[in-house]
Amino acid sequence: MRKRSCLILCVLFIIVSCAKKDIKVSSIGLYDISKDDRHIVFSFNGKENKTSIFQIDTNGALLKEIIPASTDSIYYNPRYNSDGSKILFICSSSNANGHSSLYISNSDGSQKKRVLEVEEIITEAIFSDCERKIYYIGSKELGHSSPLGKDQPHLANIYSLNLEDGKVKQETNLDAYSIFRVSEYKCDSLLMYIPYPSTAGMVSVSKKTLQMERVQPANNPRNDSTLYYIPNYSKQFNMLAFTAPYELYIMSMVDKQAKLVTREGSMISEFKFFNTKRRILYTNESQNCFYYVDFGGGNKRTLKLNL
Repeated sequence: MRKRSCLILCVLFIIVSCAKKDIKVSSIGLYDISKDDRHIVFSFNGKENKTSIFQIDTNGALLKEIIPASTDSIYYNPRYNSDGSKILFICSSSNANGHSSLYISNSDGSQKKRVLEVEEIITEAIFSDCERKIYYIGSKELGHSSPLGKDQPHLANIYSLNLEDGKVKQETNLDAYSIFRVSEYKCDSLLMYIPYPSTAGMVSVSKKTLQMERVQPANNPRNDSTLYYIPNYSKQFNMLAFTAPYELYIMSMVDKQAKLVTREGSMISEFKFFNTKRRILYTNESQNCFYYVDFGGGNKRTLKLNL
């Protein structure tokens, strides 16, 4: 039991490090792939702990900073909208006043506009592909239980921002220890990872009833459902991808059979499905590179960043 708890805490630290503004020096944060598979937009924590947003072609060309950090703000965790014309990203103040904001800009970073400012700590946000809404993870508390630990967001729920009227709605009543990697599943549910031991693992929450269900592969390749995290659904392939320690899996939503895509020497920190190809983009915790791999684990290649 102690071994499992330690592993969960290690995974929690790795995932949170991508969303926090005090992430390690020179590290890739969260990212997204454009709908035509031509561009990657990502946040990067660089010199002087400044986090800003970059774009690069998926072939490795034309790396450029499109949303630079300012003297009092950092920008991170970008996501494309359904047609790839806009990006959504989070802004936090450098003076750690506890406020978070959501911004929308054109995909090239132009015409940046703030659409929401709240007192909650926003760690992730996505455009809905089904509604004129943004879903985001908001936490009411920043703190830590261990005297040696760093402050982390707690009391987390999923919220929505209606882009028609600007109204915010709290979508869940979980007050979870933490929530990570919110995404949509077939328009009627939200997928996420909850690390707290009593409910640890991948879960889906119905948008209408708020009923929570555990999501896990029928063949259970790691023999422990609490080891599966970062769920991401591809509507194009009707497939779920997720990680386990040092491994990346895909699972057809028809038979729920998980298949190993790749096993790495470092923990996999994030991944994304391509939209038109049977390929996955991923990063790990030890290298500031993007990696491509086919669903079958072949044709792996590296995209290095000159940052």
